[in-house]
Amino acid sequence: MKIAEVRHLVLQSQTAKASGHRLVEVPGLRRTQYTHVGIRREHPARQSFLEVCTDEGVWGRCTTTMSAAQAQILRDNVLGEDPPYRERLYQKLHKGARWVYQPPGWFGDFDNCLWDIAGKAANLPVYALVGRVRERFPAYLTGGDMDLEGYLAHIEAGRAVGIGAYKLHSYKGGKADIPLLRAIREAGTAMLIVEQQVGQALQLCDRVAVLAHGAVEWEGPADEAGDVMVGRMFTTGGDR
Repeated sequence: MKIAEVRHLVLQSQTAKASGHRLVEVPGLRRTQYTHVGIRREHPARQSFLEVCTDEGVWGRCTTTMSAAQAQILRDNVLGEDPPYRERLYQKLHKGARWVYQPPGWFGDFDNCLWDIAGKAANLPVYALVGRVRERFPAYLTGGDMDLEGYLAHIEAGRAVGIGAYKLHSYKGGKADIPLLRAIREAGTAMLIVEQQVGQALQLCDRVAVLAHGAVEWEGPADEAGDVMVGRMFTTGGDR
């Protein structure tokens, strides 16, 4: 099997307009912090795709941020190569990035296409090739800056599809989130709140779990968590 063609495809909407983000400073915070607001553009919405085809008719496709010029650089360097040699091709494009004057990781979508080809050739989902660890994994839902009613409605929508954890993203700082989190609790909503601000967790929760690299390292009463966190900072250098 050889790589026979690399295509750069652009899908353009006939109705939707393109969108973007404009940075805005969050007011009233001691430290300067930014969030974004959505903006609409006048031209149609577009999405680019990278498609890698083999001489045996197996192809892989991935959304891409590559330009047409970068796709041409890719063609110059991968046509005729063996798609199962993913690591060799990765090292070639990674170590050679400076010699084709591209930023690090510029070819990442190509690697995704090769995994797509491997899964189709083996008639297996890609996770079976990489190595599956579990049947299910926990997830949390998150939302942007909303009022209490908006958050409660979003939380209920998540619960309806089996999501039992939520993280606020008001972008207004920890102190601004505390009244919202307290109101969610007082509304009787049973939800696991994902929070990175230790102070908020200690103020709002009866019990706290300390996670390290996805594993629960300690779980107990909130009034004991502060001492645990301080002790951990001394023993791990602050690694969380």
